[in-house]
Amino acid sequence: MEGDRYRFHDLLRLFARARLAAEESAEDSGRARAAMHHWLLETAVVAGRWYEPGHGAPPAAWQGDVDLSSAESARRWLQAEGANWLAALRRAAEAGEHAGVVEVAEALHWFSDQWIYWGHWPEVFGTAARSAQALGDPLAEATQLNYHAWALLVCEGRHRDSLARAAQALAVAERAGDPGQQAWAHFYTGWALRWLGDFTSAAEHNQRAAELFRAAGDVHGALQAMSGQGSVLLEAGRPEEAIAANQRMLTLLDRAQDRLEPHIALFTRLNRHNGNGRAYALLERWDEAVEHLRTAVELSHDSGNTGLESRSLVELGKALRAAGREAEARDTFARCLSLGAGADPGAVTQAREQLARAD
Repeated sequence: MEGDRYRFHDLLRLFARARLAAEESAEDSGRARAAMHHWLLETAVVAGRWYEPGHGAPPAAWQGDVDLSSAESARRWLQAEGANWLAALRRAAEAGEHAGVVEVAEALHWFSDQWIYWGHWPEVFGTAARSAQALGDPLAEATQLNYHAWALLVCEGRHRDSLARAAQALAVAERAGDPGQQAWAHFYTGWALRWLGDFTSAAEHNQRAAELFRAAGDVHGALQAMSGQGSVLLEAGRPEEAIAANQRMLTLLDRAQDRLEPHIALFTRLNRHNGNGRAYALLERWDEAVEHLRTAVELSHDSGNTGLESRSLVELGKALRAAGREAEARDTFARCLSLGAGADPGAVTQAREQLARAD
């Protein structure tokens, strides 16, 4: 038993499998398995849509037996049942149920930011891209290629593979005549180029993304592109300009909060506070760095985003150590190590190294 979840002992599982084969026909077993997979994927779609603009709570007609009454309950279910709905998604792809595969991946797009380091987003979106291609739907294909570019970049740090995927997405989006997916392709291209150190090209793609998002009427995409300006400036070693850009974004979030999905606005806000903390650290203005990084930690913790919390904790610990607040720094690094499987593996490694250095 793990919490309120039960699982069979391996020997009992083998016994049950043998009795199933002896007492039930292959046809009946297959129908039961298909029904279970259908239920898992249908529930994953409804749960994931809590995080999708234009959706939110389950429709009134939905008759589910899982508590999805809030975004938090939806997140808990998606994480607890991740291995199961992923297995169902694999079976659906193998069976050629391509429309269902694409629907699931589409519903989980914004949710994936809440569970970045789960480890399977490249598979989810890569599978969906192949399904969209099989359907002959260029818009869906461009969309899933963009999601796959994100997963390769952020979840696995495969910068050049992400660039290649984003280039594919851009070509397909142009063929589909869709400015929104063209914008996302430029955005992910700029993101990858920023991490590769080509800041001029990164800024150009980011600017093009912002223009296309505005043309498409995608306020949340435009928000990410504008937010990315501060990141480019920070990585380029221009902390004062990065702080100014981040502050403009935080002001915009305050003014436009009634037009934004709450979790997308919160995700953007915590990233801008994290960026400001890192920028003030470059300027050795430690009190201001600590203030912004503490805010980023609190926002990520309150939203259940363990991956971003772990990254902010490492930056906070470094700032506290540089400020001479050693005990607080050690507690912060230790907190990062206690976060569990959802943490950024790179952040966990850094926290462990920082603690060892102090020892």
